Amino acid sequence: MRWRAASRAAGGVEARARALLPHPRGGRAGRRPSGELVQAVVCAARRGPLLTGAARLCVDSPAVRDLRGQGVTVAVIDSGVNGGHPHVGAVAGGVRIELSGEVSEDYVDRLGHGTAVFAAIQEKAPGAELYAVRVFTDRLKTSARALVAAIDWAAERRVRVVNLSLGTLREEHAAMLEGAVERLG
Repeated sequence: MRWRAASRAAGGVEARARALLPHPRGGRAGRRPSGELVQAVVCAARRGPLLTGAARLCVDSPAVRDLRGQGVTVAVIDSGVNGGHPHVGAVAGGVRIELSGEVSEDYVDRLGHGTAVFAAIQEKAPGAELYAVRVFTDRLKTSARALVAAIDWAAERRVRVVNLSLGTLREEHAAMLEGAVERLG
């Protein structure tokens, strides 16, 4: 069952990547780009207990090297962001989602991981508009409810790309998370 869910999730990631990429010969977004371009974006779907269905983004591939992120909004769902860090540029905004799913304004990163992810995305896509969505407590805890609320927050704001650098061992959360991802469009 886990592997089927991972395979479905990986297929969904690839389909979304295809929809976001421009057609190699021009035309409207959502048309089927070449397999090479999709392969450059979604290099592999990893299947394992911690990274079920996660996709690895290969941003150094020649097919995507010159893309700068102009007009793209990104939500980094993680431990927040430290806007004062020297490697972090502009922060478009952010929110904290508590374990209960309640929303507050404190999205400052106290763990460092979200800041590192945020900076890495800004380095590769300096033209993108990035939002920080803090879902982890200072003790590195989160909940499925917080993750679903964070994904829904991004969907309500029509965010085009959502980064989740995390995983779970709890299969019972898969349906909830999959439903939230589907609402992204």
